[in-house]
Amino acid sequence: MKKIDQPVRVLTAGIPDFPMARNDPNLNGDGYMVHRVRIMDGYHGNELGRYDTFIQQDMITNPTVWSLLNTEFFLVNTDSIAIPGIRRVVGPITDAAGSKVTLYQLPGEHPFAWVAPVMIKYPDAAVIEAFHAQNFPVHSVAIFDTASHVTAAKVSSLPAPLTSTTHVDLYEPGHIKLTLSNPAPKGSALVVSENYYPGWHATVDGTPATAERTDLTLIGVALPEGARKVELTFSSDTYKEGKAITLAAIALAILAVLAGLFMPARTERAA
Repeated sequence: MKKIDQPVRVLTAGIPDFPMARNDPNLNGDGYMVHRVRIMDGYHGNELGRYDTFIQQDMITNPTVWSLLNTEFFLVNTDSIAIPGIRRVVGPITDAAGSKVTLYQLPGEHPFAWVAPVMIKYPDAAVIEAFHAQNFPVHSVAIFDTASHVTAAKVSSLPAPLTSTTHVDLYEPGHIKLTLSNPAPKGSALVVSENYYPGWHATVDGTPATAERTDLTLIGVALPEGARKVELTFSSDTYKEGKAITLAAIALAILAVLAGLFMPARTERAA
Protein backbone atom coordinates (compact mmCIF):
# COMPACT_ATOMS: atom_id res chain seq x y z
CA MET A 1 0.00 0.00 0.00
CA LYS A 2 2.86 2.40 0.75
CA LYS A 3 4.27 1.83 -2.74
CA ILE A 4 1.12 3.13 -4.50
CA ASP A 5 1.74 6.40 -6.35
CA GLN A 6 -0.94 8.26 -4.37
CA PRO A 7 -2.03 8.24 -0.72
CA VAL A 8 -4.99 5.94 -0.03
CA ARG A 9 -7.07 4.98 2.96
CA VAL A 10 -7.82 1.48 4.21
CA LEU A 11 -11.06 0.39 5.84
CA THR A 12 -10.26 -2.10 8.61
CA ALA A 13 -12.85 -4.19 10.41
CA GLY A 14 -12.87 -7.13 12.78
CA ILE A 15 -16.08 -9.12 12.30
CA PRO A 16 -17.07 -10.77 15.61
CA ASP A 17 -18.55 -13.86 13.88
CA PHE A 18 -15.10 -14.81 12.54
CA PRO A 19 -11.93 -15.74 14.48
CA MET A 20 -9.50 -12.97 15.33
CA ALA A 21 -6.93 -12.17 17.97
CA ARG A 22 -8.20 -10.34 21.01
CA ASN A 23 -7.76 -6.55 20.76
CA ASP A 24 -6.10 -6.81 17.36
CA PRO A 25 -4.90 -3.21 16.71
CA ASN A 26 -4.83 -3.80 12.96
CA LEU A 27 -8.53 -4.66 12.79
CA ASN A 28 -10.14 -2.73 15.63
CA GLY A 29 -7.57 -0.03 16.28
CA ASP A 30 -5.02 2.32 14.77
CA GLY A 31 -2.23 -0.19 14.13
CA TYR A 32 -1.66 0.78 10.53
CA MET A 33 -1.23 4.46 11.37
CA VAL A 34 2.09 3.53 13.00
CA HIS A 35 3.25 2.54 9.51
CA ARG A 36 1.95 5.83 8.02
CA VAL A 37 -0.95 4.07 6.32
CA ARG A 38 -4.10 6.20 6.43
CA ILE A 39 -7.11 4.29 7.72
CA MET A 40 -10.74 5.25 7.23
CA ASP A 41 -12.16 4.65 10.67
CA GLY A 42 -9.20 5.07 13.01
CA TYR A 43 -9.41 7.36 16.01
CA HIS A 44 -7.23 10.39 16.64
CA GLY A 45 -7.39 12.65 19.67
CA ASN A 46 -7.80 15.69 17.42
CA GLU A 47 -10.31 14.05 15.09
CA LEU A 48 -12.88 16.42 13.62
CA GLY A 49 -16.56 16.02 14.45
CA ARG A 50 -17.44 16.36 10.79
CA TYR A 51 -15.14 13.46 9.95
CA ASP A 52 -16.84 11.39 12.65
CA THR A 53 -20.12 12.09 10.85
CA PHE A 54 -18.64 10.59 7.69
CA ILE A 55 -17.62 7.36 9.35
CA GLN A 56 -20.75 6.53 11.28
CA GLN A 57 -21.57 2.83 11.05
CA ASP A 58 -24.20 3.27 8.33
CA MET A 59 -21.74 5.26 6.23
CA ILE A 60 -18.73 2.92 6.43
CA THR A 61 -20.26 0.48 3.94
CA ASN A 62 -21.34 3.27 1.57
CA PRO A 63 -19.48 3.48 -1.79
CA THR A 64 -20.12 7.24 -1.87
CA VAL A 65 -18.10 7.64 1.32
CA TRP A 66 -15.36 5.30 0.04
CA SER A 67 -14.94 7.62 -2.95
CA LEU A 68 -14.97 10.80 -0.88
CA LEU A 69 -12.50 9.46 1.66
CA ASN A 70 -10.08 7.93 -0.84
CA THR A 71 -10.71 4.45 0.63
CA GLU A 72 -9.11 1.97 -1.76
CA PHE A 73 -8.71 -1.16 0.39
CA PHE A 74 -10.62 -3.24 2.92
CA LEU A 75 -8.79 -5.36 5.51
CA VAL A 76 -11.02 -7.89 7.27
CA ASN A 77 -10.80 -11.19 9.14
CA THR A 78 -12.69 -13.27 6.57
CA ASP A 79 -11.72 -14.65 3.15
CA SER A 80 -15.21 -14.15 1.72
CA ILE A 81 -17.06 -10.84 1.55
CA ALA A 82 -20.36 -10.05 -0.18
CA ILE A 83 -19.49 -6.77 -1.92
CA PRO A 84 -20.10 -6.75 -5.69
CA GLY A 85 -16.94 -5.97 -7.66
CA ILE A 86 -14.53 -6.38 -4.74
CA ARG A 87 -11.13 -7.92 -5.59
CA ARG A 88 -8.89 -9.99 -3.33
CA VAL A 89 -5.35 -8.58 -3.17
CA VAL A 90 -3.71 -10.90 -0.67
CA GLY A 91 -4.74 -13.41 1.97
CA PRO A 92 -5.81 -14.98 4.08
CA ILE A 93 -2.60 -14.44 6.00
CA THR A 94 -1.83 -14.16 9.71
CA ASP A 95 -1.12 -10.63 10.90
CA ALA A 96 1.25 -9.62 13.70
CA ALA A 97 -1.49 -9.96 16.32
CA GLY A 98 -2.41 -13.49 15.23
CA SER A 99 -5.61 -12.84 13.27
CA LYS A 100 -6.18 -14.36 9.83
CA VAL A 101 -6.89 -11.41 7.56
CA THR A 102 -7.53 -10.76 3.89
CA LEU A 103 -6.87 -7.52 2.03
CA TYR A 104 -9.39 -6.56 -0.67
CA GLN A 105 -9.50 -3.74 -3.19
CA LEU A 106 -12.83 -1.96 -3.13
CA PRO A 107 -14.76 -1.33 -6.38
CA GLY A 108 -15.01 2.16 -7.84
CA GLU A 109 -12.71 5.14 -8.24
CA HIS A 110 -10.99 6.51 -5.12
CA PRO A 111 -8.45 9.16 -6.15
CA PHE A 112 -6.68 11.25 -3.53
CA ALA A 113 -7.65 14.42 -5.42
CA TRP A 114 -9.89 15.26 -8.38
CA VAL A 115 -11.17 18.24 -10.33
CA ALA A 116 -14.92 18.72 -10.06
CA PRO A 117 -16.42 20.52 -13.10
CA VAL A 118 -18.88 22.62 -11.07
CA MET A 119 -19.15 24.21 -7.63
CA ILE A 120 -22.34 24.55 -5.60
CA LYS A 121 -23.22 25.67 -2.06
CA TYR A 122 -25.39 23.80 0.43
CA PRO A 123 -25.67 23.66 4.25
CA ASP A 124 -24.06 20.74 6.06
CA ALA A 125 -27.34 18.97 6.83
CA ALA A 126 -28.23 18.78 3.14
CA VAL A 127 -24.73 17.55 2.24
CA ILE A 128 -24.87 14.77 4.84
CA GLU A 129 -28.26 13.68 3.53
CA ALA A 130 -26.97 13.63 -0.06
CA PHE A 131 -23.93 11.56 0.90
CA HIS A 132 -26.15 8.86 2.39
CA ALA A 133 -26.99 7.90 -1.19
CA GLN A 134 -24.94 4.90 -2.31
CA ASN A 135 -24.24 6.38 -5.75
CA PHE A 136 -23.79 10.13 -5.27
CA PRO A 137 -21.61 11.50 -8.13
CA VAL A 138 -18.86 12.85 -5.88
CA HIS A 139 -16.45 13.59 -8.74
CA SER A 140 -19.01 15.69 -10.64
CA VAL A 141 -19.46 18.48 -8.11
CA ALA A 142 -17.66 20.26 -5.27
CA ILE A 143 -20.06 21.25 -2.50
CA PHE A 144 -18.92 24.30 -0.55
CA ASP A 145 -20.39 25.71 2.65
CA THR A 146 -23.01 28.43 2.27
CA ALA A 147 -20.57 30.92 3.84
CA SER A 148 -17.99 30.33 1.11
CA HIS A 149 -17.06 33.13 -1.27
CA VAL A 150 -16.81 30.87 -4.34
CA THR A 151 -19.12 31.57 -7.24
CA ALA A 152 -21.64 28.74 -7.18
CA ALA A 153 -23.06 27.41 -10.43
CA LYS A 154 -26.79 27.20 -11.07
CA VAL A 155 -27.38 23.64 -12.23
CA SER A 156 -30.50 21.62 -12.88
CA SER A 157 -28.48 18.41 -13.26
CA LEU A 158 -24.90 17.48 -12.51
CA PRO A 159 -22.42 17.10 -15.38
CA ALA A 160 -20.35 14.00 -16.04
CA PRO A 161 -17.04 13.85 -14.17
CA LEU A 162 -13.97 15.12 -16.00
CA THR A 163 -11.62 12.68 -17.69
CA SER A 164 -8.57 14.55 -16.40
CA THR A 165 -6.64 13.15 -13.44
CA THR A 166 -4.31 14.49 -10.77
CA HIS A 167 -0.78 13.40 -9.90
CA VAL A 168 0.55 13.61 -6.36
CA ASP A 169 4.00 15.19 -6.64
CA LEU A 170 4.51 15.49 -2.88
CA TYR A 171 2.63 14.26 0.17
CA GLU A 172 4.04 15.11 3.58
CA PRO A 173 2.46 16.21 6.85
CA GLY A 174 1.17 19.72 6.18
CA HIS A 175 2.52 19.87 2.61
CA ILE A 176 0.89 18.59 -0.58
CA LYS A 177 1.78 19.23 -4.23
CA LEU A 178 -0.48 18.17 -7.11
CA THR A 179 -0.35 18.41 -10.90
CA LEU A 180 -3.46 18.25 -13.09
CA SER A 181 -3.22 16.14 -16.24
CA ASN A 182 -5.18 18.78 -18.20
CA PRO A 183 -5.79 22.52 -17.71
CA ALA A 184 -8.69 23.19 -15.35
CA PRO A 185 -11.93 24.28 -17.06
CA LYS A 186 -13.70 27.47 -16.05
CA GLY A 187 -15.80 27.15 -12.89
CA SER A 188 -14.07 23.99 -11.63
CA ALA A 189 -12.57 23.17 -8.23
CA LEU A 190 -9.90 20.84 -6.93
CA VAL A 191 -11.08 18.55 -4.14
CA VAL A 192 -8.44 16.88 -1.96
CA SER A 193 -9.40 13.94 0.24
CA GLU A 194 -7.71 15.36 3.32
CA ASN A 195 -9.46 16.92 6.30
CA TYR A 196 -9.81 20.68 6.08
CA TYR A 197 -8.87 22.77 9.08
CA PRO A 198 -8.20 26.54 9.34
CA GLY A 199 -4.51 26.95 8.57
CA TRP A 200 -4.47 25.26 5.17
CA HIS A 201 -3.16 27.64 2.50
CA ALA A 202 -3.07 27.13 -1.25
CA THR A 203 -1.25 28.39 -4.32
CA VAL A 204 -2.36 27.71 -7.89
CA ASP A 205 0.43 27.89 -10.46
CA GLY A 206 2.39 29.88 -7.88
CA THR A 207 -0.37 32.42 -7.21
CA PRO A 208 -2.02 32.52 -3.73
CA ALA A 209 -5.48 30.94 -3.66
CA THR A 210 -8.01 30.11 -0.98
CA ALA A 211 -8.32 26.64 0.53
CA GLU A 212 -11.82 26.06 1.89
CA ARG A 213 -13.93 23.34 3.45
CA THR A 214 -15.80 21.38 0.83
CA ASP A 215 -17.82 18.15 0.74
CA LEU A 216 -18.45 18.57 4.48
CA THR A 217 -14.88 18.01 5.69
CA LEU A 218 -12.44 17.88 2.76
CA ILE A 219 -10.17 20.54 1.23
CA GLY A 220 -11.43 22.44 -1.80
CA VAL A 221 -9.73 25.05 -3.98
CA ALA A 222 -11.60 27.01 -6.65
CA LEU A 223 -9.48 26.91 -9.80
CA PRO A 224 -8.95 29.62 -12.41
CA GLU A 225 -9.35 28.48 -15.99
CA GLY A 226 -6.18 26.78 -17.25
CA ALA A 227 -4.74 25.92 -13.82
CA ARG A 228 -2.28 23.02 -13.76
CA LYS A 229 -0.40 22.96 -10.42
CA VAL A 230 -1.71 23.29 -6.87
CA GLU A 231 0.32 23.41 -3.67
CA LEU A 232 -1.17 23.13 -0.18
CA THR A 233 0.63 23.98 3.04
CA PHE A 234 -0.55 24.02 6.63
CA SER A 235 0.52 26.82 8.93
CA SER A 236 -1.61 27.68 11.96
CA ASP A 237 -1.05 30.96 13.81
CA THR A 238 -2.83 29.62 16.90
CA TYR A 239 -0.57 26.55 16.86
CA LYS A 240 2.52 28.77 16.65
CA GLU A 241 1.28 30.89 19.55
CA GLY A 242 0.47 27.80 21.61
CA LYS A 243 3.88 26.31 20.83
CA ALA A 244 5.65 29.53 21.90
CA ILE A 245 3.70 29.68 25.17
CA THR A 246 4.44 26.01 25.85
CA LEU A 247 8.18 26.43 25.23
CA ALA A 248 8.24 29.52 27.45
CA ALA A 249 6.44 27.63 30.23
CA ILE A 250 8.92 24.74 29.96
CA ALA A 251 11.85 27.15 30.12
CA LEU A 252 10.42 28.82 33.24
CA ALA A 253 9.83 25.43 34.84
CA ILE A 254 13.45 24.40 34.17
CA LEU A 255 14.71 27.68 35.65
CA ALA A 256 12.54 27.14 38.73
CA VAL A 257 13.94 23.62 39.18
CA LEU A 258 17.52 24.84 38.79
CA ALA A 259 16.88 27.65 41.25
CA GLY A 260 15.50 25.14 43.73
CA LEU A 261 18.62 22.98 43.37
CA PHE A 262 21.25 25.69 43.75
CA MET A 263 19.75 28.24 46.10
CA PRO A 264 19.83 26.00 49.19
CA ALA A 265 23.53 25.33 48.59
CA ARG A 266 24.26 29.07 48.45
CA THR A 267 22.27 29.60 51.67
CA GLU A 268 24.26 26.91 53.47
CA ARG A 269 27.60 28.46 52.37
CA ALA A 270 26.40 31.87 53.55
CA ALA A 271 25.58 30.48 56.99
